[in-house]
Amino acid sequence: EMGFDVEAVSGVRIEDGPLEVIGTFTQEPQGSRIPAAEGAGTPSLETAQDVEGLIRERLGIQVEAVEGDVEPARSRAADTFPFFAGGQMRRDGGGICSSGFSLWVGSTSHTTTARHCNGTFRAYSRPSSVYGSSYRTSSDGAARMLTGRGATRMFDGSWSNPDGYSKAVNGFFDVSLNDRVCTSGANSGVHCPIKVTEMSRFWKEEGVSTIIGVKEGSGIAAIQGDSGGPVLVPLSNGKVGAVGMIQAINSPGMTGSSCGSVRVAGSNQCSKTVWFTSMRTIANSFGVRLVT
Repeated sequence: EMGFDVEAVSGVRIEDGPLEVIGTFTQEPQGSRIPAAEGAGTPSLETAQDVEGLIRERLGIQVEAVEGDVEPARSRAADTFPFFAGGQMRRDGGGICSSGFSLWVGSTSHTTTARHCNGTFRAYSRPSSVYGSSYRTSSDGAARMLTGRGATRMFDGSWSNPDGYSKAVNGFFDVSLNDRVCTSGANSGVHCPIKVTEMSRFWKEEGVSTIIGVKEGSGIAAIQGDSGGPVLVPLSNGKVGAVGMIQAINSPGMTGSSCGSVRVAGSNQCSKTVWFTSMRTIANSFGVRLVT
């Protein structure tokens, strides 16, 4: 509630020193704030010094606060709080979708997915890790915000990468005709380059204008189950620009071996053509900011 989730406390160590409190900040940084005195309201913990000061004030003990040293192993199929974009979500009762770029609502981050992905979602192979259920839907961009907290990163690489390979989100990236983008759906992984061929095609089923991209060369752009996943541009600084959200593919698409290597194939259709919505449009529709 104060903006710092404690993950571990290290007590007796080889060297002399204070207790070590290890955790993750969960609120958007606004600059260091001095912890409120007892009875003076709820403090906002935004730096390690804030955490140390509060514990020293309330408990009278010296501690050292460390951010993010303890984190469960994660991958697209086994993500954990706070959730990366491009994670594979399994819906209670059946069905799969992908997580999208995260958005701030005040000082709370939320993960996102496509609006047609509705229900309660869990990490595909880590059911104890809950993305949550619908929090809000956008008035434009066909997006759904989930109750689960979102992170500043996006899964990169193949759907089967076990190491949780990811990149930081740099900010919005707007595209034009003939630009090249990549998709990062959890069911099929990253696909590049995808050429933007149309800037506005109306998708009647969702009542939304989408951008169209076509995979150049061999391979696909997306498969069913990638819905909600990020559309991105790799940047020279090693981060990614948030372009949009995967929404649909051309139908009828291909199935089976024609889709290449994917986690869940079955009757899922894939295509070289992907329909996606703008992440900036989605954020503006919600009246919120991108988590970077």
